[in-house]
Amino acid sequence: MKAALIIAKNVVQIVSPCCFVLLTICAADGAYLGTNRQLFVDDAMVSGSMNVDFTLHQPEKYSVGGETAPVLVADQPWEDMVTNYGTTVYDEQDQVYKMWYRATYNSTNYICYATSTNGINWAKPNLGLTSFGGSTNNNIVSGFASFYTDGFAVYKDLAETDPAKRYKLFTSRLNGSRTIAAMTSPDGYSWSGPVNTTFPVTGDVVSMYYDEGLGKYVGLTKAYVDGKRSRQVTYSDDFVTWTAPVTVLAPDAQDPATAHLYTQAAFMYEGMRIGYVSMYDTETEKLDTQLVTSRDGLTWERYRERETFLANGELGDCDSAITAACSSGLIVKDDQILIYYTGRNVDHSGTIIDGGEEQGGICLATLRKDGFTSADADSSGGSLTTTQFRLTGLNLSINAVTNGYGNVQAELLDAAGQVIAGYGAADSNSFSGDSLDAGVTWSGKLIDRSLLGQKVSLRFQLTDASLYSFGFRDQSAYVAAFDADAEGWTGDNVVWVASGGQDGAGYLQAAASNNAPCLAPPEDSFLYGDVAANLGGDEITVSYYLKNISGGGPVSLLMSADTDGDGNADTTWQWTPDDPAAPTDWTQYEWTVDTLAADGEVLSEWVRVSGDGSWADSWQNVCDWSFWSHDETGMTNVNGIDMLVATAVPEPGMFILLGSALVGLLTHAWRNRK
Repeated sequence: MKAALIIAKNVVQIVSPCCFVLLTICAADGAYLGTNRQLFVDDAMVSGSMNVDFTLHQPEKYSVGGETAPVLVADQPWEDMVTNYGTTVYDEQDQVYKMWYRATYNSTNYICYATSTNGINWAKPNLGLTSFGGSTNNNIVSGFASFYTDGFAVYKDLAETDPAKRYKLFTSRLNGSRTIAAMTSPDGYSWSGPVNTTFPVTGDVVSMYYDEGLGKYVGLTKAYVDGKRSRQVTYSDDFVTWTAPVTVLAPDAQDPATAHLYTQAAFMYEGMRIGYVSMYDTETEKLDTQLVTSRDGLTWERYRERETFLANGELGDCDSAITAACSSGLIVKDDQILIYYTGRNVDHSGTIIDGGEEQGGICLATLRKDGFTSADADSSGGSLTTTQFRLTGLNLSINAVTNGYGNVQAELLDAAGQVIAGYGAADSNSFSGDSLDAGVTWSGKLIDRSLLGQKVSLRFQLTDASLYSFGFRDQSAYVAAFDADAEGWTGDNVVWVASGGQDGAGYLQAAASNNAPCLAPPEDSFLYGDVAANLGGDEITVSYYLKNISGGGPVSLLMSADTDGDGNADTTWQWTPDDPAAPTDWTQYEWTVDTLAADGEVLSEWVRVSGDGSWADSWQNVCDWSFWSHDETGMTNVNGIDMLVATAVPEPGMFILLGSALVGLLTHAWRNRK
């Protein structure tokens, strides 16, 4: 849906023309949950806890006969050693696991390709592309004869319009000097490029992922900071031009003096970024893995106390010296997270640490879905309160495990941190057991839709339980909230943010006269074009709160449409509440559109004030929204506007747009100005 796309890009733009209001609504971290599960890998969603511990869970390593075992080993003539300095994914289109890995033979690295139907047993297909020992009967991809490559990452770009560039590869290139190479392929085997040798790097092992929130490709590179291996990031909009790398992770005073950050991999998970950093100890020559996270794709942090996430095995295990989880792919399959990593009993210096035979290869470890961390309480009980967020869903669920007589209950709190009547622990169902998606109800019911858009928090009561995540199964509201600390709100007259508002979180004050210009929403807005389809249905209800601050006059809402397709508004409809005078207290106004009318039929309180476009055609070709607040003399007046709610009901659910400062919708800045 377009609405989901806009919010994923963190920008929704709204204009209130006759109040001279040009609004850009940005989704702040933690404010809009959508249907993303909320994990406890950092403290972003935790405002407080009592008698609760946070546990970093160790992935379960794949084993054979009780011993950790690799799932892919060096067993071909061109493979002295195999490492997962590449990418492993499950291709939903092709319904197969795919792995691009590095094979090393006689100090030469090759990028090789393997497939699997179950993620454990891997086949190395004959690609027939690259000659080795006089034969092309191998699984070595093509395109790398002219330079030496170390770490790399592969991304299947389903949004790419050129089939020849469907697959993208990001790697460090060594050809005299070391630089970054960005390459493309139609199939993942035959590579061309580099697209651009963008900038020099000082480290070998790199990775890359596509950041859906930023709408950018993100390269993860190695650099030396103060003589230690550290991690940098670079960004690209087109996979051709990349920004200069900046350091995001480096050893510091909390680390041992011998610590280096050797590799980093990252991926999108439930709306945030999660990754792995392999920690290299120059004293022991071993590598293990820590967990890293980012909420914005710009700043990264290591998990709380920097505990080891994927530890070295015991002496005699195949991964006793190196456990480096550096695959750039994320796989969630059959309710498990699959983590492919390089496991070896040979340390960074090349020493077999247990004195036996060389062991290792590409190994596999698994976690339960959302199972990176959990919030835990023992039998004496504990509680966890989330940070506040705008309520966009009604159907809450949790991923949790209880022991013995343990249970989990939930409370819904208002903006002041008080339990909302009917949503206390005594009203909540009591969950016991083991579930990835257990529903939460109060008195047997879901959250009432009247609370949508309100600023709320959750308090979980835990007894002998582990809570891995929570989330909403439904996206019943798209929220664009105007809080007191919002930035980026501009206009050609007077507009400012005030504290307080209908729910205490802030609201918009606007001063205007009645000759304000009218602005059009951007073409990718959910209030542009076919509004009913954008919102997911055609039974629409809109409400908002209004307050007279100073000299406010009558209010009305206008919708303009381009029904003849010439790029200009030709039909305008106006809605005015029964009592149009701006009130001195926060007052909710509402209008309703029933199922869209046939041509020429007018429904609800809307009146056509110009043009001859039909009601149905107008709703399918909206190009402008205006919120009028004026007096008859045209004198400047000031009004406060808070909490716009536009609801569309499809079959069987509903989708809602909320904006806490109204309202019409934005604009290619002054395009279509009238």
